[in-house]
Amino acid sequence: MPLTVSFAFLRNFTYWLRVVSLGLIVGLSIQFVQAWTAPVSAPPAGNVAGPITTGAGTQIKNGGLWLNGGLRVDGSVVLPTGAGIGKVLTSDAIGNASWGTGTGSSGGGSPLKLDAQFTSGAFSFAKPNGATKAHVQLQGGGAAGRNSTGGNYGGAGGGAGGYAEKIIDVSSVNSLSGSIGAGGAASGGAGGASTLTGYLNASGGSGGAGGSATGGDLNFAGGSGAGGQGGYMGGGGGNAYFGGGGPAYGPNAGTSPAGIRGGGGSGAGSFTPAVGGAGGTGFVVVYWY
Repeated sequence: MPLTVSFAFLRNFTYWLRVVSLGLIVGLSIQFVQAWTAPVSAPPAGNVAGPITTGAGTQIKNGGLWLNGGLRVDGSVVLPTGAGIGKVLTSDAIGNASWGTGTGSSGGGSPLKLDAQFTSGAFSFAKPNGATKAHVQLQGGGAAGRNSTGGNYGGAGGGAGGYAEKIIDVSSVNSLSGSIGAGGAASGGAGGASTLTGYLNASGGSGGAGGSATGGDLNFAGGSGAGGQGGYMGGGGGNAYFGGGGPAYGPNAGTSPAGIRGGGGSGAGSFTPAVGGAGGTGFVVVYWY
């Protein structure tokens, strides 16, 4: 038997369907309004956090901020990608930022280790774990001052040793080695050269002339010794990079002063024959970063 539906039934069904739908919409809207809290002022100062915008106002974010790329301020990279455990943020000479190992840097921070030798002879320093740079200071030996012969003029002072300084990339090496030059023996002996094998050379003073240096970011010649002076005064020794030349010395004053830390020795006073002061021994200092 065919199914028949009256027009009146369809009209009533449609009417109540609309009533129920409207009731659901009104009920949900009331719940939304009750759950919403109006801001007390404009974000980000209000009680509703504002989105990150391109505006000039200051914004404070209470939660974490996750970035898949680098963070830039005024077009410059401030926080590049690549951060991780043990990494520190560094920048090069033109301001490009990068993440490096947490070992300090030559421009600042405490060194991982300090090695030094202030006596003549060979040296070898092992690289500490994690070091990538070494800041090296190398000083050659100073020459001794000249003897006096008892005439009116004293002996000339000895020349200082040369000085070299360099920041070295040690990522691919396990140690640094070389030798330290001795100070010149009394009676005008030349100072010995100091070397850092494969990198630096600082020659010793010779006679009254200062030594030279090669290979460093900084290379300085040693100071020249002063000539013997009238009135029986011996000449002063040349100063090294950190000073240390023996002072001018008078007659009959005993042993002439020696140079220190690569400085030249004093020339001997000349009232009676005397021996010039010895030159100062060189040195090496290594700061590991």
